[in-house]
Amino acid sequence: MKFLFVCLMAVLSLNYVKSVELHCVFMEIEGSGYRCFVQSLTITSKNNRTITEVIGEHQKGRTNDDVVYLFSILKTIRFLPLELATFFKNLATVRISLAGLKQIDSSDFQQFGGVLKNIAFDNNAIQVLEADLFQFNPNLESIDFNTNKIVRIEDGAFDGIYNLTSLYLNDNPCIFYDDDYSWTDLVRN
Repeated sequence: MKFLFVCLMAVLSLNYVKSVELHCVFMEIEGSGYRCFVQSLTITSKNNRTITEVIGEHQKGRTNDDVVYLFSILKTIRFLPLELATFFKNLATVRISLAGLKQIDSSDFQQFGGVLKNIAFDNNAIQVLEADLFQFNPNLESIDFNTNKIVRIEDGAFDGIYNLTSLYLNDNPCIFYDDDYSWTDLVRN
């Protein structure tokens, strides 16, 4: 009977999902909107990255619906948090810098839909930009992957982004494309 109890406890503890709290300092920055500056967030597992609560004191008259910019620097975020758009419905810009971010998938970006306009994932550990990465984000205007570890950009990674005006890929070790495209062919409309 003791053995069964111990095994049951082990199974329950493996299936337990820890809540992921996002602690924000909310601030209005003139000219760029209401922001959540990430004060505390740690994501080290792809299986445990769903935001369950946003904590922080809003400025007078403001709510999560007013947040248009999420900025995180020097927080350990290995995988893109999920459910950000559930809490911040008008999130247009996401910047995660110096976080150790190592993998992103198109399904990660589905949560933002057409609202997302700018991403900056500079100074991280991303190695591959997969095909159709931004298929759910046709209104992106600026993408920054400077200073990552990108070694491959799959054909079609930037397809369908008709408003893209800025693409930053500097300081990556060696970039290979799945096809023979020039820099100007990376974004095909």
